[in-house]
Amino acid sequence: MGGLALAKVRYDQYLRFMAPLMGMLLVAVAGFLALGAALS
Repeated sequence: MGGLALAKVRYDQYLRFMAPLMGMLLVAVAGFLALGAALS
């Protein structure tokens, strides 16, 4: 939060950028976890 304030980035802009990124990472991690469980 301090970094956002120093960079003068509003929280809604930050969330609009981070939400799709976190969604993609969540799907990727879940996929690798399922693949690892299926192969072991």
